[in-house]
Amino acid sequence: MAVYPSEPPAFIATTYAVPTASPTVLLKDATAIPGTSKLAPDGRRRIGAQWAKAGVSIGMRRRIGIGGAVAPFGDAKDIYVKGLWLLGNIVNPVYLPVIDNRARTELAPPRTPEVVMTTSANPISALRPLPLEGLRVLDATHIVAGPFCAMILADMGAEVIKIERPGSGDRARANDPYIDGPDGTRVSARYLGVNRNKKSVSLDLRDPVGKRAFANLVRASDVLLDNWGPGAMERLGFGYARLSEINPGLVYASITGYGDSDGRRGPYSNWPANNPCVQGMGGWMVMTGAPESGPQMVGDNVGDSVPGVWTALGVMLALESRRQTGLGQHVDMSMYDCMVAHTTSSMPLFQATGQVTTTARENMFSAQLTLRAADGYVVLAGAGNADDKWRAMWNLIGRPELAADPRYLGQGVTGPFYFSHIVPAIEEWSQNIPKRELNQHLLDCGFSMGIVQDAADLDACPHLETRKMFVASGDTYGRPFRTVNTPVQLTGCVDTPANPPPTLGQHNREVLCGIGGLAPEELTQLEAAGKA
Repeated sequence: MAVYPSEPPAFIATTYAVPTASPTVLLKDATAIPGTSKLAPDGRRRIGAQWAKAGVSIGMRRRIGIGGAVAPFGDAKDIYVKGLWLLGNIVNPVYLPVIDNRARTELAPPRTPEVVMTTSANPISALRPLPLEGLRVLDATHIVAGPFCAMILADMGAEVIKIERPGSGDRARANDPYIDGPDGTRVSARYLGVNRNKKSVSLDLRDPVGKRAFANLVRASDVLLDNWGPGAMERLGFGYARLSEINPGLVYASITGYGDSDGRRGPYSNWPANNPCVQGMGGWMVMTGAPESGPQMVGDNVGDSVPGVWTALGVMLALESRRQTGLGQHVDMSMYDCMVAHTTSSMPLFQATGQVTTTARENMFSAQLTLRAADGYVVLAGAGNADDKWRAMWNLIGRPELAADPRYLGQGVTGPFYFSHIVPAIEEWSQNIPKRELNQHLLDCGFSMGIVQDAADLDACPHLETRKMFVASGDTYGRPFRTVNTPVQLTGCVDTPANPPPTLGQHNREVLCGIGGLAPEELTQLEAAGKA
């Protein structure tokens, strides 16, 4: 059982006189604290989880649009915090008195969080809530980069509200391939892949009522994500200056092709961009593919998903800054920047030698080889300074004489020798061996090895199943549909949720008539006009 202090924290007692006849200190100015959020009904639960970490027993109540927490200190004194400011669910809850019209924060003493028992038979197996419980994110994004970022946050426990255009919604909803529904409708498989665990509202941000509702959503949220293009939010009347006026604690993350913030706009900032464009611009395509093929894209949407991951990290860093300062900020994410950040070999090579990495085989300085098997391919690496590995392999395949030549031990050779001599010598043997057996043989020699796999292989992979890397999130029609999980294994927390992606406007009434502040009849009028 938690042991509560007999008096309120000292800074509260000294800032607000505690009348002996009254058990309650009312922080009347709390709603003026920068970043204060109004709370939806489910926010009460999140507030409770936050304060429980500090050992504070919670009684929750809700007034019109305003959340509150009652935190008993001993038997007599309470603090009622009106519109409690959640700092992104960072480690400890925060007490927020107002001194000289400024927010002052003081962390509660750490305490072991409440736990969820996984089984009654094994009380030692206790798991904590996901770390972003209590965080509210507005996901005003579409296609891949923004939705992928938002899904990472949702998988980690955040409440993510997708803001979509009435009628059509996220453009990804119109992307092939489709899954047909039982009622004649259909849903995009690509949309399903990056939108689980979210809510959806449809709202026309050009409409005055829609603007008012959106401003209320911003006021009640911790994070806003946007990838509608350079200046899009500014043209709608919601540039960062206006957003920070509505909610000074807001973390606003914009994802554009080349960056879009004051003082950081370059000559490309007004260019539109997408996955292949930033792969090419970012230096990836020039070193991908065979020498004779010309520049090639990496197969999947890495030009979108890489920026999505970096944006999720940027959001968390900005939330930590807010925890320290009380203020949000604009997180200006450039897809181009994100792709360049991953040139971790080619850029250091250029800086050191002036050599540009291309697909030319001369650029390969150590063995990174794709080898043919009877039923596919394996990949060999980890062969630098590894004479013993090469000797073991040449003995295994019946060519021990090759080990007498240092070049066949990987010494002093580059790509042309590997591809003209070493690979053919190995493949005379390897092409008759099944890939999994071949992979194991070369692992036994000491090489780093892998099997070249496709989507069917990944879907059937027992290792990925053990790692819980697939989520049965559903296809919105109540049928199974597997999506790839966020690869962050928080071993002390509950598993990521598995809620299906939302249908367009599925949560209009809950959200827009809740924290959006609309009367039901206003929402009905917007829907009739095609504006919600």
